[in-house]
Amino acid sequence: MNRHGYSLVEIMMTLAILAITAMAIATGIGAGHGATQALESEVVLLSRGQELLERLIAVPFGTDGDPSATAPELSELFDDDSKFGSATLHKLEAFGAAEFEPAAFPVPGTWRVVVDHDLNGDGDVNDADEDRPDLLRVTVSFDGRLIAQTIRFDADS
Repeated sequence: MNRHGYSLVEIMMTLAILAITAMAIATGIGAGHGATQALESEVVLLSRGQELLERLIAVPFGTDGDPSATAPELSELFDDDSKFGSATLHKLEAFGAAEFEPAAFPVPGTWRVVVDHDLNGDGDVNDADEDRPDLLRVTVSFDGRLIAQTIRFDADS
C-alpha cells in the first residue's frame, strides 16, 4: 500500500516528544537561572564581607579597657564613606556583637561583626595567647554564616 502523509497517531507521538523535550529545556534554563542568581548573591556577600574586614583592619586598635562603642560610633564606622569615626577595635570588643542591616544592600539579611580575644573560636579565652591585649580576632558573618575573619596584632603595643 502506498501511503501519503502521516497518521494521526504519528503526529500525536511527535508532538508528545517535542513537548517533553521543551519542558526539559525550560526546566534546565530555569535551574541555570536560579544557580546564577545564587552565585551572584554569594559574590556580593563575599565582596561586602571582605570590604568590612578591610575596614576593620584599618581601624585603630585602641587600648585594652576602652569604653564600649556608642551607636553613633558604630554608624560612622559601618557607613560607606572613608571616615571611621572614633571607634577602635577595643571599643568594638567592649560593645560585643555589632549587628546591622544596610538599607541599600541587594541581599536582605543581618551583618554581624564580633571583635574578641577568642583567637581560635572555641568559645573561651583560656587558650595560649588569648589573654594578650595586643591580639584580637575579628569575625564578619551574614545571617549566622561566617563570611570572613582575621586575627589583628597591635604592633604598637
